[in-house]
Amino acid sequence: MLLLSSVILLGSGVNIAALWTEVSFFHVSLVLLYHLLTVHGLWYAPLYGWLLMVSAWAPRAPFYMAFLPPFVICGVEKVAFNTSHFLALLQERLVGREMPWRRTSAPKISWQH
Repeated sequence: MLLLSSVILLGSGVNIAALWTEVSFFHVSLVLLYHLLTVHGLWYAPLYGWLLMVSAWAPRAPFYMAFLPPFVICGVEKVAFNTSHFLALLQERLVGREMPWRRTSAPKISWQH
């Protein structure tokens, strides 16, 4: 990360000496470990909790009992309210947020001549 920051700063013409003298390797390692544990470890905790609860609760077919209720909730929400907030919540939890700079607009192709 420090090397990437250095390359970016070099490209912008800023002096990188302050960056290298003020950064402690131990501190950066602790921050990275904290990030890995909290963000990447705890982000999927609700999903793991749901799957564990359903697998302990369902006597047979835990796969269906785990995945059918979210799909039913999405369908009922779409029919009753014409929204897809629950689906957006599931997408954000499973895939992550869509970053504005990653949005790509695919060209629309018309098959009619």
